[in-house]
Formats: sequence, structure tokens, C-alpha cells
Amino acid sequence: MISELGIIVLAGGLSTRMGTDKTRLPWGSTTLLGEMLRKAVLTECGEILVSINRELEESEAHIIEEARSFGRHIQLVPDTIAMKGPLSGLQSALSVGTREAYIVVSADMPWFSFHWLPSWEVHIDAFLQGELLAMVPYVGLQEYEPLAAIYKRSVLDTIQESLEGEDVSMHGVLDKIPYMEMDMIEEAELYSNVNTRLSYKLAKAKSANRERSVPIVTISASQSKSGKTAVATSLINRLSQRGIVVGMVKSDGHGFSMDQEGTDTWKASQAGAKAVAIAGPNGYAMVVHGESMQRQQQLIRLANEMPVDLVLLESRSHGVAPIIEVVRANHNDTRLQQLEDIVAVVTDIDDTLDGNTICEQFSFSDEDMDRLADWILKELL
Repeated sequence: MISELGIIVLAGGLSTRMGTDKTRLPWGSTTLLGEMLRKAVLTECGEILVSINRELEESEAHIIEEARSFGRHIQLVPDTIAMKGPLSGLQSALSVGTREAYIVVSADMPWFSFHWLPSWEVHIDAFLQGELLAMVPYVGLQEYEPLAAIYKRSVLDTIQESLEGEDVSMHGVLDKIPYMEMDMIEEAELYSNVNTRLSYKLAKAKSANRERSVPIVTISASQSKSGKTAVATSLINRLSQRGIVVGMVKSDGHGFSMDQEGTDTWKASQAGAKAVAIAGPNGYAMVVHGESMQRQQQLIRLANEMPVDLVLLESRSHGVAPIIEVVRANHNDTRLQQLEDIVAVVTDIDDTLDGNTICEQFSFSDEDMDRLADWILKELL
């Protein structure tokens, strides 16, 4: 039964590639740790342990209190062996746990959920009665995810042995124990984690787009005449070929007119109409005059009202995340300042913009539009 399982949330990793504690990173209205606990307390699992190698900050206290408000006991377990990564956290948590087996999951997996538990209950029952020591998700391409697996407490001896040796990886433990493979290829996204600033930015961008009525990708540049429209139209063409219905919203800081003097709609506007619209057999259009909302809000509102699958928003200074920046050699010294929102660049500069820049972004050339279109569909939607 699922209630016989416990949950161990691993929140004490070294975060060396991120450069800061991943569990504290904002996610929605909480943090990555808070998001995982929100999901954990809704399960039928009988015990929840949080492996963590630091004191919670005062600003984080509400995360634990919120989880406990569901009537669940949340126990924080510090590492007993320092600087050994997630394996030492698992060893500490299993040592104090009272359940026969635990779902062990890393807090840096924002897409993870426990919705699969009911469909795997029969297999879990058989696992608990058998001699295997773990149930490990297989996510395809010869990849297993040991940081989102089910382990029996009896694996402790093997973990202790590994901690005393040189290989302290979770995969090293799997090589030493018998385990059941869980076919989770169709659910592979559940196991995507955020190990770098770039992967975190991409995860936030995908999350924002999934919460929007219509997903948005901004095409932006710090200077005019950079080729934003050329990039946008190339992407529209490629995405349309892939069956995506695309809309485009353009920000114009100089003002615009979509009407001609003397037409009926022009006369209505001159007479004081706040909004005019026209519809015909080939489409419809509407112009709203004098709205007081900020430009960015206007752009988002327009995007949300489009009957499309994806909106490309072209703007120099009013774009929203995720942003693809167009960078040219003749003005590389002037870049956009929205570093946390820039996920990729399109550039004509060779070998100078890559994932190691301060923006931590992917880089594409003007000839890479097919690859960029595929990347958008995979990473931003």
C-alpha cells in the first residue's frame, strides 16, 4: 500500500553548478523546496523527511509551516557525513526513518509529481514483499533517475559502503544492488532538474508559458535595425511548418495608424470612439485608443486574446520572459539588461556567445532557424 511508503526530499546537495543553494530558488509563490513539499503532503505516504545540511532561514519558516498545516509531520534531517552530496543525505534520512521503503526525490525537480503512484501500487506492493532493493525510473536513452526512485531502508549497508569509498554517486549504488526498472519514458519530463542558472531560467520560462492563456516568446534587441523582424518571420515560417499556429505582436514606440483617412472607422475614431473594429470575410481587426495601462500589459493582453498556439512578441524594451535576444557584431557592446529573462541569442558573432556568458544562454546563428524552432517547442512550451 502507498501508505506504507515514506517520502524523503533531498534538499542538501552541494549546488556547485548553480553557484547558490537550489532549494532556496523562487518557484511560483514559494521555493523549489516548498513546491516539492506542497506535492508531498497531498500523497497518502505515511512519513515525510527532509534531508537538509543547513539551518532554514527565517524567511523559509513558512514553507515548513504550510506543509505541516495539512496535518503532516515534517522532520528535518541534517547530514551526518558532510560534503558527500545526495548520498550522505539519503544515508542520514534512511537512518532515522521508520518506514520499510521511501520515495526519494531531489528538491530541484520542479516538474515532478506523485500522480503516478496509484497506477504503480500493485508493483509497489510486490516490491515491498520481494528481495529487490529499489524501483528506479527509466526515462529513455539509457538513462535512469536514481534521485527520484523508491528505496528500501535495507539499502543502507550498501550506501554506507559507498560513502567509505571513492564513488559516492547514486549511480554507483545502483551498480551494487538489485532493482526494478520503472518504465517512465512517457513521463520523462517529471525528472528534469535544475542544476545550472540556465536550466533554472528555462524551467521558469516554461512554467510561465504554461500558466498563460497563450504562450509568449519575445524577440528583442538593444538596438533598432538588428533584424528582429527577420528572425521573427523566419520562426513563424518554421513553426507553421511544424503545425503550430503562430501570432505576432509588435511593440511600436513611435505610434502607429492602421486606418486611412476618410474610412468609416477613421471617422468613428475622429468622432471620439475609444475603440473601433472592422470585420470582413478575410479577417477582423480592432484598434483601441488611449488605454492607460502600461505597454507591457498591453502587449500581454493582445497576446492573450489571439486565437493561436504561440505568440512571438517583438519589442526592444517591453518584452516578457522568455526573451530571445538578437545581437549583432556592430553593437555587441550594448546588450539587454534583462539577464534573468534572456534564454537564447541569435547572433552573427562567431564563438563569443555561449552558455558560459553572464547571461547563460543558448546561441544560434541566422542560419539556425530550424534548430531554434525545434528548441523553442522543446524548451519553452
